[in-house]
Amino acid sequence: MQRLFHLSFIFWLSVCWGFLLDGTTKSFAQFRKWGGGYNGSLEFEFKTEQLNGLLLYTDDGGTYDFFVIKLFEGALQLRFNLGGGAQILTVGSNLNDGHWHKVHLQRQAERTVLTVDGTSHMRTSRGKEFDFGRFSTNSDVFVGGMPMWYNNKLTLLALPSVIFEPRFVGHVRNLIYADTENGPPRRQETRPKDHRCDGGAVAGTEEVCLPQSRILRGNSSDVCESRDPCQHDGICISTDNGPICECRNSEYEGVFCEKDKAPTEASFRGNEYLSYDLSQTGSDAVVSTQDSMTFYFKTRVPSGLLFYLGDGADYLNVAIKEGCLILTMGLSNGKQEMQIKPNKVRFDDNQWHKVSIHRKMQEVAQFTSFCRLSAVVDGAYADHSHIAGKFKVLSSTRIFLGGSEDTRALPGTRVNSNFVGCMKKVEFTADTMRLNLLELGKSGSELISTAGRLEYRCPAGETRDPITFTTRESHLILPSWNAKKSGNISFKFRTNEPNGLILFNGGVRPPRHRTLDNHLIMTD
Repeated sequence: MQRLFHLSFIFWLSVCWGFLLDGTTKSFAQFRKWGGGYNGSLEFEFKTEQLNGLLLYTDDGGTYDFFVIKLFEGALQLRFNLGGGAQILTVGSNLNDGHWHKVHLQRQAERTVLTVDGTSHMRTSRGKEFDFGRFSTNSDVFVGGMPMWYNNKLTLLALPSVIFEPRFVGHVRNLIYADTENGPPRRQETRPKDHRCDGGAVAGTEEVCLPQSRILRGNSSDVCESRDPCQHDGICISTDNGPICECRNSEYEGVFCEKDKAPTEASFRGNEYLSYDLSQTGSDAVVSTQDSMTFYFKTRVPSGLLFYLGDGADYLNVAIKEGCLILTMGLSNGKQEMQIKPNKVRFDDNQWHKVSIHRKMQEVAQFTSFCRLSAVVDGAYADHSHIAGKFKVLSSTRIFLGGSEDTRALPGTRVNSNFVGCMKKVEFTADTMRLNLLELGKSGSELISTAGRLEYRCPAGETRDPITFTTRESHLILPSWNAKKSGNISFKFRTNEPNGLILFNGGVRPPRHRTLDNHLIMTD
């Protein structure tokens, strides 16, 4: 019984601790590169009883850009440079209290936000470019200290003085960030698969590279490390009460992200739309080097605005026009238009259609960039185009879904009306930032404004099979039309007969629709 208690105690420690850094001269942990991008994030938890210590460092390979997070007199300090000069953010106090503290670093172009246990501070970088180096040449992410061989290779560090920072003594867990360029965030492994360290000498130095198993302690039985229970790209988070799963893929839910999540749907009738307008709040634009829009729609109406995003003269306008998909894009002084119009196929057939749109920037010269635009409908019908010009990033301050207050006045518009129909699974991605617009609108998020009386459902009961009336006695009884002040009814019909009653609704003065001598007549 005593042995069983001992084993359970060890397991509990490992789940709670993540990994332990002992602060010795060779104590550090090394992880894959951070794919920060313009909207990248990085998060982790730590606990310690030491006042000072280096928590995390990464840079652009030794030029200018760097991020360093450390404890200084019990407060968390972030020092960073994106080429326009170093900035410092300090958050919290008495963080060396032996309890877990959560750190979240968020990039938003020139803005950098540091959050510790829910308290946030922000700094704005100077300059005109806010790239964090180049992913191909950036350094790995180091936690708890720096490898000793950097002592003889200080020119490889953008901030050489980091080598003299005191090493961190304590526990770290739940390190989460994107480790590919503009990829999704994911939990980082303690020993990356591409980290090879066999106890031999580091090339060009007299240092010996120690395997991390001899440096780190306490994570060998972490459930998140040994048998991650999370499915469908869910992120495993170690807590004092065991592992939990964060379902960051919006299509799944459940304890282990194992259940399909019913998609949020919305009905648009021409007066409703959703908007995400940063220009009205004074916030900075969303900037990125690539973005994408995916959504499903179905409609019987041949024309209407589906999606718009833009910032002044830079825009992307997506609409259905006469049953085909039409896209217009403006960047700087360049404009491009394309349409997807398959032969004998229309998209106003009241069937669900999936639209995927992707834009990606590529710098081809010091003052010239190339933007590629591609669009695919239903995975089968595709087109692409490009623009070259003097632009560096994709910028958006406004997003409209399903329409706008003045659709015909939007840049690049090719339709005058808002969308009428249903939409679902609407997602906008800018680098690593993702917005599920319908879910944000349905949950009442302050980011989203709703115009009109938008219903978060798509009416059922519609049928594509026609109803045929073959005799004079044939008729169909429908539920009463309870429209006391206003309402509308729409239908399609086809006949060879010159006369006939189409619709009758009882009341004091019932409206009547009938055909007479090939004319449609309504009386009330």
